[in-house]
Amino acid sequence: MLQSLSSTPSVEIVSSLGLVGGMKGYGFLLFSQRNALLFTSTVSRALGYAIEGEELTELHRSFLLEFTNQIFGRTAGKFSRLGIDVRITPPSLLLGKGVSPLFFHEAAHLHLSIQGTFGTFLLSLILKHPLR
Repeated sequence: MLQSLSSTPSVEIVSSLGLVGGMKGYGFLLFSQRNALLFTSTVSRALGYAIEGEELTELHRSFLLEFTNQIFGRTAGKFSRLGIDVRITPPSLLLGKGVSPLFFHEAAHLHLSIQGTFGTFLLSLILKHPLR
């Protein structure tokens, strides 16, 4: 049976990647366009350069993809330190109105709403073969 990750129509941007190896699954970051622009601007400024603008440019997209790599790459590294071989696939970016990834409801899943001065986004980790 399939289950929707988000039924919120404000989700317009999904950055995702796959987890392969000893643990299989997916990582997702879900944003409204407004929050993706705010997040990119705020975090890039804190890193010493600014990505600004009212439209989602190629630079914004690249930033979101690299952030996805960093978050789930660290997650894979933590699993590896526990002796579980996990690798990440290259990330993908999905754009649209009311974007909603689907996953098998039998999978283990973790959803975290991340909020701060940079806006709000949803982080989801979906594991097809969770540890027993």
